Amino acid sequence: MWNVVHHTRVRGMWRALGEPAWLSERARKIVRRQVNVRKRNRFSLEDYDTQIVSWEEFTAQAFGASAAELAVLEQRIWLPEPEVGDDTPWESREVLLKTVGMVVAAAQPKIVVETGVERGYSSATWLVNMSRVGTGRLHSVDLPRTDVDDRNEYTGHLVPHELRDAWHLVLGPSRQVLPALLKQLGTIDVFLHDADHAYVAQLEEYRTVWPFIRPGGFLISDDVDNSAFVEFSEQAVAASWLLPRPAFGDAVGVLRK
Repeated sequence: MWNVVHHTRVRGMWRALGEPAWLSERARKIVRRQVNVRKRNRFSLEDYDTQIVSWEEFTAQAFGASAAELAVLEQRIWLPEPEVGDDTPWESREVLLKTVGMVVAAAQPKIVVETGVERGYSSATWLVNMSRVGTGRLHSVDLPRTDVDDRNEYTGHLVPHELRDAWHLVLGPSRQVLPALLKQLGTIDVFLHDADHAYVAQLEEYRTVWPFIRPGGFLISDDVDNSAFVEFSEQAVAASWLLPRPAFGDAVGVLRK
């Protein structure tokens, strides 16, 4: 088993050497990591208990949904199943995917942008649920991994083929391709951050995308485990919610513009 993992990593390193975009982002991530370690060590969800809400509270405040309406919405939501071979704890994905499904069911967005794709759990959740309400197009930004044999097949491979006409995938570092994509789109309904979760990278994406989100639109952030999200929510003076993941000591953050 060790040999398989070792050889996979070595192949990934060799591939990365030939890709300036990947190497540049890797170097930036190493620098940001030290800042992020300090930010994470100082971060505790308990310090933001006024923003921590249950599902019932979130849907009531964000969409005006009653408990009965929430039950109906939950029945309408499609959520993916864990893929065989995915060793990431499923509990770490559930809150985000349910948030995605709920926003689609309740807000019916037409233009969604996300950063971070990998296998495509969130991408599939967006697209399947948007197809169910009959509206929406997803624009995804991803810097592909170098430790998989066929990145063209790996990136977003969980997205159903019959829904790919409603999916626009842009490959490259988000700090380079996201601004151009947003200018092309003009105004968007929802943004999901699920890429580099370092403090500096998160703030950079929030600030880049916020002017393009329409009034009443949403910004969703996975892995709120440092203060970037709460700091930005205070600066933006927007309605904000933290949906906690107790087992991981972090949360999924949602802002409404």
